Amino acid sequence: MKKLFSPIKIENLNWKIGENRILENIDVEIEKNKFVCLVGPNGSGKTTLLKNILKIYEPEKKTVYIQNNDITKLRYKDLARRVACVPQNTVIDFNFSALDVVLMGRTPYLKRFQSEGKRDLEIVKKCMELTNTLKLKDRDINSLSGGERQRVIIARALAQEPDILVLDEPISNLDIQHQIELLNLTKELCQKKKLTVIAVLHDLNLAMQYSDYLILLEKGRVKAKGAPEKVLTEENIKRVYNIEVCILKNPINQKPYIIPITY
Repeated sequence: MKKLFSPIKIENLNWKIGENRILENIDVEIEKNKFVCLVGPNGSGKTTLLKNILKIYEPEKKTVYIQNNDITKLRYKDLARRVACVPQNTVIDFNFSALDVVLMGRTPYLKRFQSEGKRDLEIVKKCMELTNTLKLKDRDINSLSGGERQRVIIARALAQEPDILVLDEPISNLDIQHQIELLNLTKELCQKKKLTVIAVLHDLNLAMQYSDYLILLEKGRVKAKGAPEKVLTEENIKRVYNIEVCILKNPINQKPYIIPITY
């Protein structure tokens, strides 16, 4: 019988810059095909944790495992075939077409100086269809709206054919319409494409609505993890964010809804 393994497993991960400890004793195991949200105040270590998962910061050996592989032993090209990222900053300095940007996602599959072939173009077309960006293929990436550009960047990530999709504050610069559209798209991809999704979100209500699993960070440590309603309790929010809230049930879907208490 084939051995099952978690897409991401983190064991006793510590990270510091100089003498400043950013992450401390992180232990997390993420199940396959789940939408996972990282939440916590500014400076709690969310982006640093993602950078360790992406090997932008190289963690110590035997602390971060991607599909049962010690990340320190994975070549960057091999890692890019397993994990794709949608970063905070999606501004592109050069005037590439949207199609050219999505084609960049095929880089992990190409040899040095090799051009994209027919199969690469077919994969890119499907990814652009999935993200409703094929109609934008000839547009200059910098002429697109924030929501359109973000969908193109997701298409580029999908073109890597990953099993894991990482999003670092993907909705921070979008209006509410585009926030919902992007989260709906990501949730759909998680379900239909069988992707494991890890997203950093600041909006606790959106994290509560969309995630299957939540990880709450405070000062570089995991304060709570598990089902959203078990993690984002009134007590945990007061302790970590230092604000009082009231949690009610959303009358539409019966999920918890967080309301800050102001006087």
